[in-house]
Amino acid sequence: MFFYCRKAASNGSQTTLCDGQVVWRFLSDDTRSLFRDHQLRISRNISEPHWKEYVAFETEGLNSADEVTMEHFEAFRHRVPNQKIELQDDMSIFYSLDAPGARKSLVSKQWAFANSIMGPSYNYEKPLITFDNDQAISDEILEEIRVVTEAVTKEVQWQDGDVVMIDNTRVMHGRREITDTNRELFIGLGYL
Repeated sequence: MFFYCRKAASNGSQTTLCDGQVVWRFLSDDTRSLFRDHQLRISRNISEPHWKEYVAFETEGLNSADEVTMEHFEAFRHRVPNQKIELQDDMSIFYSLDAPGARKSLVSKQWAFANSIMGPSYNYEKPLITFDNDQAISDEILEEIRVVTEAVTKEVQWQDGDVVMIDNTRVMHGRREITDTNRELFIGLGYL
């Protein structure tokens, strides 16, 4: 994942980075076992304007959400393994994805706790996150994760022209509240 800061915020809006390999080392043996043995299931409702905007972005040749057809929706629905998408009567979707909560980094080949359990949800409904067997993640485990991730999270204090590259299979990222809306930060994804 690549970040480029064309114009830094005058205040706030820091990007947060949390090294999942460091988090993994500090988690208890029981918590590591749970995350090694089970994937996460992330589920939420997504409104029609939001999913159409995303499908338009992910579909070559489309320039806006207004161009999305049911054929584009069906193609997108079957594109990603381990995702389930159900169209609702109001044209929203119920979305569910099974994904690892911990994995070996593609670059370092070491175990890393890398997921979005602790992340906020600014543009969508907050997701329900369980294990893939629908078992809830206990409050005790969530508190352990919160304490460890907060202790090792660093902030990027952006300056104009900065570039940051991270291994997204190892390093979790987020951001502090955007208090200066004049900032210009661009994000790009790539694959190895």
